[in-house]
Amino acid sequence: MDRKVRAAHFGIGKMGSIMVKYAVEHGVEYVAAFSHNKGQIGKDLGEVAGIKPLGVLISDVELADEVLAETKPDIGLITTQGAMIQNKPLYEVCARNKVNAISIGEWCLWPYTADKEIAEELDEYAKKYGVTLSASGCPEVIWGVVPTTLCSATNRLIKIHGDCMLNVDDYGPSVSDMHGVDLSPEEFLEHFGPEVDMIDGHFPCAPGDQNAYIADQLGLHVTRQIMKHVPIYADHDVICKNRGGVVVKAGRAIGDYMAIISETEEGIPIEFFVGGKVYEEGDKDWVKWDIEGEPSYHFTLLEPATPQATCATPINKIPEVINAEPGFLVGTRLPINTYKSRPLNEYVK
Repeated sequence: MDRKVRAAHFGIGKMGSIMVKYAVEHGVEYVAAFSHNKGQIGKDLGEVAGIKPLGVLISDVELADEVLAETKPDIGLITTQGAMIQNKPLYEVCARNKVNAISIGEWCLWPYTADKEIAEELDEYAKKYGVTLSASGCPEVIWGVVPTTLCSATNRLIKIHGDCMLNVDDYGPSVSDMHGVDLSPEEFLEHFGPEVDMIDGHFPCAPGDQNAYIADQLGLHVTRQIMKHVPIYADHDVICKNRGGVVVKAGRAIGDYMAIISETEEGIPIEFFVGGKVYEEGDKDWVKWDIEGEPSYHFTLLEPATPQATCATPINKIPEVINAEPGFLVGTRLPINTYKSRPLNEYVK
């Protein structure tokens, strides 16, 4: 492409601000931005994101059809909510204005377990208008490509086990809710229940169903999946910043592990424990993968910059999304992500 990639941005919060900075540094030209936050509307996108002014004023998301039709971006970057149902209208407004789109919504990474119908609707919608819709973030590489690449170096794969920990204060309140922050033991059990193997006709899963994502990358087929929440209780009072500085009293949950265990048709189990809690001094993010086989591999990534990785990964994926065939295509249906050292338009066909 002999001009800069033109982008529209939806949502300029913590994650959106990081992504705006990264996009600009990769040679992206912003032509539109949208927000639900009335206090941001009419302000310069760059200033709200904490970088230099970009000359692009943030519009009310209700005006997205009008603004997208006028500005004609190549890509829509969605950093709002995590659920497929919440992102669906934003995907659709991009598609009907012939704008490709990529979201960091955690449930969008692999939506075919919990939200198959929405994913299929969006696939048809994208094909109708000739665009590509996708999702990406930290899980695509650190929780996906890393373990499956290690698996490719085994002669005989026996089992995949992963676990990680993240700071809920790095994200919005929905993440602390997802991990049961500030629930009593009784409330925790009532809210999450015991171990389950089916929810409303589909396998239970953590956001994006990382187990199914890994299985798809490896050509495995999940036949059964169970999930349980393992609480982490505070032994002293802890402050949760993303809930407005609420004090989580001793004996109440500061987070949990979402433990997902999958059986596959090929006899290779996949386990992934997604931990999230309120951090205190000295706590750090980490990711660990144990690939059991012949040979085995044990990989630990200490202090991954999880929010930054969530924003950098989709920026590097913009050319692949623009170049792809129309449809809703998750990461396993696109080329493996690579670092883009040159301006992104040089990678667009």
